[in-house]
Amino acid sequence: MKNRNSAIRIIAVLSAMHFMTDFICAFAVYRALREGKTVDVILYNFCAFVLQMPLGLVADVMKTRNREDSSLLMIASGSILTVSALAGSPVWVYGLGNALFHVGGGMITMHKDQENGFKGRGLGSFVAPGALGLFAGNLVAGNRIIRIAAALVMMALCLWLFLIVKTDNPVRENHEFTLDDASVMTIVITVLVVIIRSYIGLAVSFSWKQGLLLVFLNVLCVASGKTLGGFCGSRFGYRKTVIVSLLMATVLYFLGNIPVCGLLAVLLFNMTMPVTLYLLAEKMRHLEGFAFGILTFALFIGYYLKVSAGMLPFSPAVVAAAGSLLSAVLLYVLVRGRKE
Repeated sequence: MKNRNSAIRIIAVLSAMHFMTDFICAFAVYRALREGKTVDVILYNFCAFVLQMPLGLVADVMKTRNREDSSLLMIASGSILTVSALAGSPVWVYGLGNALFHVGGGMITMHKDQENGFKGRGLGSFVAPGALGLFAGNLVAGNRIIRIAAALVMMALCLWLFLIVKTDNPVRENHEFTLDDASVMTIVITVLVVIIRSYIGLAVSFSWKQGLLLVFLNVLCVASGKTLGGFCGSRFGYRKTVIVSLLMATVLYFLGNIPVCGLLAVLLFNMTMPVTLYLLAEKMRHLEGFAFGILTFALFIGYYLKVSAGMLPFSPAVVAAAGSLLSAVLLYVLVRGRKE
């Protein structure tokens, strides 16, 4: 019970740090967008998402005595880099700090989730606050006092995390990872689903999504869906969660021009986030950092498709519904024979 409570505290602190990391990064990203610096934003996204894959692999294979030491090194480096970037660094520096934190935080979260039988609940809880952080950071990006306060809060959380993990940091075990057919199929399918989710999340926007309240509710549904996906998958099984949530999202996206239906569709569609991360982490135990990085690279592919190709020549409702249905088919292929 002691280790379980410790794991919950660790994931809670990491979730708060995730909010603050994206909150701080939003200062730079949205300022660059307002100034029309598209190349800078693309470079930020490249550093923040693509670099997580090689950094995750480095953290996985780094020879340290205790299992979480490499993750803590990533978190400390990322936190310091992100906070110091507030002094006026280029946008890509924020992206590198973001990548380092996400790798370290994601690895510790996956370890604690696996150890304590959370079955994905911790994963959704860790990832969800990022969307809220970006939204909040966009609102106050020009406030100097809030910037300073955010930096102080971030470093305080980092120190708190080190103190907690110090008492719950087991000795590293040496294991070899085998890339079998099941692992390859899991990688391919989860990557495809994340690309679809990333593209739809960026490209699909309904006419009602205007005004601060509805934009906030949309972001809240994104975050709530990610959290709910982990809890439902743990409680009801990932097979049922995938089929029910995505088929309901498909129907509601067809009615997406109605605000309530569109918001519910966003919530249900984002429930796939902890599903994909949990399924891949389960197949790539002891390479969790690399697994986390693979899926963030898939996020960048979806972002790049949106930037380069734009919107498909169909209505937003049709594109989103088709993406939900395709995701349901892909994930069903992956989980249909899974014991739960």
